[in-house]
Amino acid sequence: MGSTTNMQRFVEGNWNRFHFRQAFLSDLDQLSTLMRTCLLDEPMTKLLDPDEDYFQDYDKFVRLTLEQNLTFFAVETSTKRFAGARICFNQRKDMDWSVFDFKSSKLAKLMRYINCLDDRTRLYEKYNLDSYMMCFLAIVHPDFRQQGLATEMYRRAVELARAEGFFLAKACFSSPYSRAAAAKVGFEEVARITYFDVTDENGKPVIPGAVDDQQVITQGIYIL
Repeated sequence: MGSTTNMQRFVEGNWNRFHFRQAFLSDLDQLSTLMRTCLLDEPMTKLLDPDEDYFQDYDKFVRLTLEQNLTFFAVETSTKRFAGARICFNQRKDMDWSVFDFKSSKLAKLMRYINCLDDRTRLYEKYNLDSYMMCFLAIVHPDFRQQGLATEMYRRAVELARAEGFFLAKACFSSPYSRAAAAKVGFEEVARITYFDVTDENGKPVIPGAVDDQQVITQGIYIL
């Protein structure tokens, strides 16, 4: 469980035309709307062609992670519009994913790629960890992109992770823009797969439609 004191000290505050603040359960509707807007042009989500079950599972997941006090918003100061969000949680080695009770087969496909990356890096074993900070999702509304907001959210997430005593922060990227934003802060790539690396029982990609094998999903870490 994250500390609201650390959130106030290392995340909350003004930056350029935005104000950062902690996300609470009362913000879930706003966060859900922001996710539905932003994820539609995220590379992997576009290939998945998301349906309502997909977004409802995201809502369910975010609801439970909000209780950890590790997720925050960026709000445009002048208009109070929600410009972006950084969704993080404490990913424990013994985490019971069944509590999320996911219904979407499309989200299950996405998780297969994340699991493939985890199988390659084996961070718990490599660093002898019980948990780490998972930077699960960084979203920025289209109206506020190319203003450095994603990079600043990664920077503040790293500071929060350090204050919370994590050894490392982890993130997975299918968007080259998120990958570049995290790299500016100091995330280092530790694994890379293509859309063709995860296949079904017939040898077909779990997520079809990638143009070529250069479309990649990567995992990056920041050792604190």
